[in-house]
Amino acid sequence: MTRPGPRLWVTCAWPGRGVEPALHVEFERRFGLPLIEVWGMTEMCRVFSMEDEPRMIGTRAFGRAYPGCEVQVWDDQNHECPRGVAGEMVLRHSAETPRKGVLLGLSEQGRSDAGGLERWVVSHR
Repeated sequence: MTRPGPRLWVTCAWPGRGVEPALHVEFERRFGLPLIEVWGMTEMCRVFSMEDEPRMIGTRAFGRAYPGCEVQVWDDQNHECPRGVAGEMVLRHSAETPRKGVLLGLSEQGRSDAGGLERWVVSHR
């Protein structure tokens, strides 16, 4: 009986502000492998990625919230934006334990304010 050899999975991860939509499609067509967009934040010790279907190729999507990492998008007044409206991404572990796993030494979120930021970590501000 012969054993099958190890399977080789090849992917390419692209961190940052997102892949240009036309380049994403062309990359996958040309090289025949998925280009997985990812986003991570040191302070949160979390990473998002778009490896699950539907991958939303060509949209600059980099992942979805999951248990242990809640995400919202807020406006300049710290109110949640409606879906599809641009704003600032904020993250937390959960409503019960918002700061679980957060590296507070790297985060400016040690302050408390009326806008609710003491319970969220701001992605960039």
